[in-house]
Amino acid sequence: MRTTLITLLLAATLPGFSAEAPHPLDVQFGKIDTHNASTAEVRENLELALEAWDKELNAHYAALMKLLPKASADSLRASQRKWIELRDAEFVFIESFRDNLEGSMFNAFIAAHQKNFVRERALWLKKFHDLWKEFKTP
Repeated sequence: MRTTLITLLLAATLPGFSAEAPHPLDVQFGKIDTHNASTAEVRENLELALEAWDKELNAHYAALMKLLPKASADSLRASQRKWIELRDAEFVFIESFRDNLEGSMFNAFIAAHQKNFVRERALWLKKFHDLWKEFKTP
């Protein structure tokens, strides 16, 4: 049961069917053998993935900020600040589950949600960066 739940949990954290190649971070952190890993090992893997995605997000944000004209950069900065507020509130909410649910598998569930939340923002920033470069760069 635990192995099945962890396998389903990790499958939900990977990108959906897409024509694009999987992101290197998804590949790197998707290598964990959920059939033989403990819940603690899965959680640690997810926490390391969260750190890596946070660095990825910051790199895409900085790269996009360098490309944008001032008005758009100011808008992105304001948006990013609001997203950080939302992220922090979301993490407080999801962490509240830890106090109310028994079982270590919920720790992995919480870590997966946090990782996915940051991952999605990082990928959106990358898409905006790539679109800007494609259509605004001569």
